[in-house]
Amino acid sequence: MENGRETSGSSKRPMSIAILIAVIVLVVAVVFIMIFMLRRGVRSISIEEAKEIALADAGVSTNEVTYSKEELDRDDGETMYELEFHTGDMKYQYEVNRKTGNIYSKSKETVASQKTMEGSSSGNDGAAEEGALSDTPPKETLPTESEQGEVQQETEPENQAGQITIEEAKNVALSDAGVDASQAVFTKEQSDYEDGIPVYDLEFYTSTTEYEYEINAETGAVYSKKADAHGTGSGHSGHYDDTEHPDNTQHYNGTEHTGNLIGEDEAKNIAVNYAGLSLQDVNLLKVELDTDDGQSVYEVEFYKENQEYDYKIDAWTGNIIEYSMD
Repeated sequence: MENGRETSGSSKRPMSIAILIAVIVLVVAVVFIMIFMLRRGVRSISIEEAKEIALADAGVSTNEVTYSKEELDRDDGETMYELEFHTGDMKYQYEVNRKTGNIYSKSKETVASQKTMEGSSSGNDGAAEEGALSDTPPKETLPTESEQGEVQQETEPENQAGQITIEEAKNVALSDAGVDASQAVFTKEQSDYEDGIPVYDLEFYTSTTEYEYEINAETGAVYSKKADAHGTGSGHSGHYDDTEHPDNTQHYNGTEHTGNLIGEDEAKNIAVNYAGLSLQDVNLLKVELDTDDGQSVYEVEFYKENQEYDYKIDAWTGNIIEYSMD
């Protein structure tokens, strides 16, 4: 009996030792795996890897491009590779996150128009010399409508999968501005990134106002916007006579203004109402009477959550001269 107990006890010892060894091996393996994962998490990509990411996104190969900038910089607290390169007809700018390899921002523009201009200037050298011999200076010519259409077509961006089209973005901007498509002339249609968000940069004008919009390419929401009044009678240009008159009459842009300014409270209401908000909705509301190009204006600024609104309002008429939303 005693021999049987000794045999049983001795057989348990190797089993306990084996279990202990297995536990130790398992713990060591877990530690190594954790160290590997941590090292992998903090690994940064190289400049060559960043270039490969940018080239793949742009759809061009290494032998097609020439680099003009390869730089490591910081943007909003993140380390970025800033890359600029060009092909025969396009120029690209990229910011690639060094840690994650994500594209933070990108833009591209055609350089064909620049080549055309250079060719035109070299082709006109003889004409310029002849003009120098003549007393009559050469006339400045404007591009025809067909040429403008060609330039606009060259710079028109292509939408990516899951994004709205440029035409949809234009319709969003026109609707927000309250402008009919037949009244607007677009001067800029470009795909870009803002804080890592893909946006369409749009600029257009009507007979009275110039507009700048950034439309979220994924959601179709207005990311930022700005409007500037222009032209005669818009309240943006002209001469303001600030001389005091006994009859309380002021002259601006050839028009007499009799009475008082609209006042700060009215300027606040105009700006907030135009933004589709109420005074109770906004924070940090401030207003200041200033002079802009000789014109008396109220500069109104306020916030709604993280959105900033800025307005310039004609101090006499209450017309909105300029506004922006960032």
